[in-house]
Amino acid sequence: MAVSSAPQSNLVDSSSTTTSSGDAQATHSVMPAAPMVSEKDGFAYTAGPALVSGASQAIFFNPIDRALYVRVKFRRKHFLDKRNFERPFQGFMNAAVYRTLVGASYMFWQDSMRIVIEHLALERCQASVSPQLNSMIIGLSAGSVNGFALNTLQAVKFRMWNTDERGITFLRTATNMYREGGLAIFFRGCITTMVRDSVFGLVYETTRRAAAWRLFFERQVMLLSSLLGTKPTSLTQSQSEATVSAAVKSDEAVQVVFRRERFGLAAFLSNLVAAVTASIMSSPFNYVRSIVYGTPAKAIPLGYLPLLKSFYTQFSYIYHHGKSYTDQHGMPELRETEHRSHPQAAAAAPASSTNGGSMPCQRPSIGRKTCSEVGRNVSTSASAESVQLTRRASSVSRMSAAVRSWADIHHHHPIAACKWANSRLNIGWGSIRVGLGMAMGQSLFYLVQDFVRGEKHRT
Repeated sequence: MAVSSAPQSNLVDSSSTTTSSGDAQATHSVMPAAPMVSEKDGFAYTAGPALVSGASQAIFFNPIDRALYVRVKFRRKHFLDKRNFERPFQGFMNAAVYRTLVGASYMFWQDSMRIVIEHLALERCQASVSPQLNSMIIGLSAGSVNGFALNTLQAVKFRMWNTDERGITFLRTATNMYREGGLAIFFRGCITTMVRDSVFGLVYETTRRAAAWRLFFERQVMLLSSLLGTKPTSLTQSQSEATVSAAVKSDEAVQVVFRRERFGLAAFLSNLVAAVTASIMSSPFNYVRSIVYGTPAKAIPLGYLPLLKSFYTQFSYIYHHGKSYTDQHGMPELRETEHRSHPQAAAAAPASSTNGGSMPCQRPSIGRKTCSEVGRNVSTSASAESVQLTRRASSVSRMSAAVRSWADIHHHHPIAACKWANSRLNIGWGSIRVGLGMAMGQSLFYLVQDFVRGEKHRT
């Protein structure tokens, strides 16, 4: 993503080294640096593509975002419930500007920080010298500025999502919040949001731009291309082109390699997995931010460090005891109510299975003896299947009992702890949505940016 301002000799230096022995050749590569753009990067080359990317995300992912919201609002168990996808574009115009700004914000600050580092930072911070350090600085700075810029909008939207009033608008909600707490209420949770977005940006940038990460996805794409019978776009081809460019110092060859890294399928998959990973890593801070946003106007919210400490304390307790502190030391009446069995359903289960297993003879042409033989054969096969199912169920139950016994002895309950954490962090469909949005938005941003620059070259 970063574009280096170093001299052209630094761009192509050591892009690949080729050693030959007879007819065999081995290629050892270093990820090529970004090509130097001849024209100056300006506001139009960053803000315009970012807005196009944000608007596209707002339109394309609006049904998914609404389904996630409706699922939480009505407390439905499954995200794929068809009721969550009814009227997918309801209320889209009210949130179109907000969703566009949110989708465009990170891309804008990401590219802006790349330009700032290119022109003002030390040489060791440049992408051509230290790609990992460059990606860390871009992720931290872009994430923190993005969190600060969007905190006010997100605080107002959080209040709108948690109100029962009808006909509520963004401006009306912001006015009510100002009357309640003044300007300070709009900066509530700002530090937590900045920390969350900084963690996200750090993980996202360093992961997606890691050389080993890109190499892995390049190999997978090449394998998939060979299986489908299409012409593979392999990393070896990229390395060969980089070798030629190093030999002849061709700017066009470097540009081809750089475009493949930004627009290829491997780059999309790398951005997707990196964004999902970053979403999971930053989810505890998102949980803390939701608590801070939900604090009453005149109350003083807890700091994010005590809230994080409380979260990890509860997680550790469940990991070692298998249940939360309130479940283990709560009121017995509540526990009996939560875990009460249903005797009517339990009593009805054997009757239904018996009725389902019986096969009365309804054909009048079959005699009594033949009918009884058919019944015995069916009952014999059914009993054999039931015996097999019983054996399998007993083996599974013994295995699960052994695992539970081992967990109780050694005080390890990772499944219970992960289930509790996921109930707070909502890792799952939301993380996949973030990954798809970032991967699609990043690709669109690069495509529009490249198109704008190409049009300028033509004119």
